[in-house]
This record gives sequence, structure tokens and C-alpha cells, in this order.
Amino acid sequence: MEYRVDDRSLTPDGFLAFVDQIWPGDYDAEKTRTALARTLNITARDGGQLVGCRRSLPSFTLGPQAPGTP
Repeated sequence: MEYRVDDRSLTPDGFLAFVDQIWPGDYDAEKTRTALARTLNITARDGGQLVGCRRSLPSFTLGPQAPGTP
């Protein structure tokens, strides 16, 4: 098992093939490309095949903090 943090090799097609096994649907590849580019992607691969993925939205992408928060 290989784990990759900030996996930039994750493609929309590879991600959607994985997701479609869990949540079948009609996904938009271009929107997926944009979403993957905006998140930190942690993947698990077995023999090079994607078997797990966790996407995390870095806090700097959320914009200004709410008033009154440190």
C-alpha cells in the first residue's frame, strides 16, 4: 500500500472511476478537475491502483475569517 499526500498525479478520470464505484452518477470531469486542484488530496494506492482518497480543503481557501474570530 502506498499513501500519497497532496497527490498531484490524481486525474479527474482516475478519481471519477474510483468514485463511480461507490456513488454512481453522472459527474462533470471539468468541475472535478477544478475541485481537485483546490483541495489537498491524500490517496491510497495498491499496486498503482487508486483504492482510497481523502480530499481536504485547506483553510487558506476559505477566504477571510468571520468577524470576531482569531
